[in-house]
Amino acid sequence: MPDAPFETDIAELIWDDRYRYRVDGVVRDRELQDTWRRVAHALAGQERQERQEWERRFFSLLQDFRFLPAGASWPGLAPSSMSRYSTAL
Repeated sequence: MPDAPFETDIAELIWDDRYRYRVDGVVRDRELQDTWRRVAHALAGQERQERQEWERRFFSLLQDFRFLPAGASWPGLAPSSMSRYSTAL
């Protein structure tokens, strides 16, 4: 993945403002790949078998913006809260 994954400044601003994971104001997603890892991990957590393999597959799809699940579910998506969002994805 290139060093600058965003083609425009506004794209990075939207990611930072709406999708970058924070807990009590502390940034948890240091870069876009951290967001993709978090989302892939949460999605794979819904699988009954081979979760690590599914996490790898989901991450692969998310890389380079090849696939983006419903945006409204991303901001609070964390492994502990995934069951809340499973119907949204």
